[in-house]
Amino acid sequence: MTAQDRDVSPTRVGLDPVIIVSGPPGAGKSTTSQILAARHRRAVHLHTDDFWHYIVSGGIAPYLPESDTQNQTVVRVIAGAASTYARGGFVVVVDGVVVRACVTPVSAGMTVTTGHT
Repeated sequence: MTAQDRDVSPTRVGLDPVIIVSGPPGAGKSTTSQILAARHRRAVHLHTDDFWHYIVSGGIAPYLPESDTQNQTVVRVIAGAASTYARGGFVVVVDGVVVRACVTPVSAGMTVTTGHT
């Protein structure tokens, strides 16, 4: 496989530069995302679990109802990182347990495409 074969950039295949891979824990999101990112010439794999681990004190388990404000903050940080990388010319593959309620507030003004295989 040549470098050109591996270049499946968004402009070449008509995809948005940010790809979200979501599913339940243990479904293979990280493995799939790493493989998908590696298929692009310039790509970043953002593992969303890491962003919750960056909170070193005062964090609330993200599955608890009282964590909503924290979760919205973390999702905005992830969206900001993804957007910055995308504007820098990288295909961004974001993996994590993502629910529509988290994506909707931060995706205003973005083209959001959903689908599955």
